[in-house]
Amino acid sequence: MLSKIRISVAMGICVALGWLAKTWCASAWTSGRIQSFHSGPTIEQVQALSCLVTQRVDVADAQETRLDGHAGSMKAALLIKGDFLLGTDLSRAKFESVDAAARKAILVLAQPRVTSPRQMTPDDGNTAAAVLNHAYRDAQEFVGQACGDPTLAGRARRQAEQVLRTFFQAVGWDVAIRWSD
Repeated sequence: MLSKIRISVAMGICVALGWLAKTWCASAWTSGRIQSFHSGPTIEQVQALSCLVTQRVDVADAQETRLDGHAGSMKAALLIKGDFLLGTDLSRAKFESVDAAARKAILVLAQPRVTSPRQMTPDDGNTAAAVLNHAYRDAQEFVGQACGDPTLAGRARRQAEQVLRTFFQAVGWDVAIRWSD
């Protein structure tokens, strides 16, 4: 019976000591200032951003295309309008070094690459064909209006007179040229 009493007393002392230790440790940990530190951004957080587009570049130019055939050649001019994006693939990012205490890091990124090059075209079904047909009709009118320039006929007459005078002089003739109405 005495040994059962000793065991019970010993267990009581252990429980009491455990309770005191727990209370002392809890007060020791909470009596001072509590601070939590975040290690900083993780590479997974950076890579989840995917692609960082940093620049959109507009492109505009005039393009001339020439097609040579059996009946001669033809040229076409096209105004080009488009754009493309420059961006960095963040899925390839890596931290070279991280100093959490100083809150400094070196992040290694892939070089920016071109993405999404596109040409602006009015191509939603028949729109492109309608625009081209309208442009050809306007171009034909423009060419027709240019025909009416009176200075062009004067230049053509002078060129014809010079060529014919040179030709006749070469064979020893002096020919005067008169233009009919």
